[in-house]
Parts: sequence; structure tokens; C-alpha cells
Amino acid sequence: MKAETNKGIFITFEGIDGSGKSTQMELAAEFLRSREFDVITTREPGGTKLAERIRNVLLDVSLGGCVTPMAELLLYLASRHQHSAEIIAPHLERDGVVLCDRFADSSTAYQGAGRGLGIELVESLNELVIPRWPDLTILIDIPEDKAFSRMGRRSPDRLEKEGINFLRVVRSAFLELSERHPERFAVVESRERLEETATHVRNILERFLAKKL
Repeated sequence: MKAETNKGIFITFEGIDGSGKSTQMELAAEFLRSREFDVITTREPGGTKLAERIRNVLLDVSLGGCVTPMAELLLYLASRHQHSAEIIAPHLERDGVVLCDRFADSSTAYQGAGRGLGIELVESLNELVIPRWPDLTILIDIPEDKAFSRMGRRSPDRLEKEGINFLRVVRSAFLELSERHPERFAVVESRERLEETATHVRNILERFLAKKL
């Protein structure tokens, strides 16, 4: 699924569970709206009626380890294709800004590295279902022990139950992806103070917009 246009601005927020990326995306949306951009925020898995149902399956703790890695990946890809066709691509075509909490890189890190399916395989399959790669990917990086500690404050979903060693592999994969694709990745250290991290994100957005517009 490839769009025939480079209209709009597509920004994704990535990071391991507990990194604070979702909060940073919402703060970034407020910042961009203050600059009068037409911004929508969305998430993966999810974003559409079908994709949200797939999300419920993927994160269902009652399924435990009975979902094979490939089945898990294919569910994410199905969700992503529907999400891209129904939400992301149309808003970009209208010259809008899409901010997405997780996208293709999450599958590459979680299923490609975490589940052992291979980074190259997952990236090639992502090519089949996305309208285009993001213009900018902001990776909120945090040590896995700190992320795991944060996650302890909430009930874990099926993937969060995989534990700290799984997070370590996924974090390493995200950092590898940032090195493989430096043209679109920006890495931001997750700070204890929310506003410190947000300031770094805003600075990245400012520099990006100065080049893009």
C-alpha cells in the first residue's frame, strides 16, 4: 500500500512500554496545534473500529503464550493496513499532520527482534501495508529497568507480561533502527521531569519544521 503523494506530515512516536511516549505525543500535538497545524493523533494497534478489536485480541492476557510470533505479527499488519487506509493516508492527502503512537517500527522491534522473526523480514512486510514511512520518528528512550518500574504501577497487558529481558531486547532493537535510519529518527532521553523531555521534543519539531516547510 503506497500513497502517490508526499502531502502532509507524518510523525510517529516510538519507545518501549513505560517510556512515556504517549504523553509526549499528546504534548507535541498541543504544540503543533498552537502553530495552527491540522493535527490528528492516533495509535497502534488501533485507531479504527476493526483495528481496536484486533488490539483487544493482541493485548489479551488470557491468551498468554498461545499466540505464535507470526500470527501476532500478521494481526499487527492487518490492523496497520486498515488504520493506514482509513485514517492515516486520507488525513495526509488533505495536507494534515498525523501523530501516531507506535507504527511500523514497533513491529520491527517487538516482533522482529523481541519475537525473533528478523528485522529485515518485518520491515519488508511493513512495506506492503503502510502508505509511506514516517517523515519523522521520535524515539523516547529509557533504560529498561526504569521502564519496568513504571509499568509496575499498572496492570500489564499480554506483551508487558514478557518481562524486563524482553524489554531489553526491544529497546536495543529500537536503538539499532535509529542508527539504520538516521534520516528520520530522533532519539530523546526520557527524563524524570516530564517537561524536560517535552522541551527536547519541541526542539526536534522546530528543527524538523524549519527544514520541511
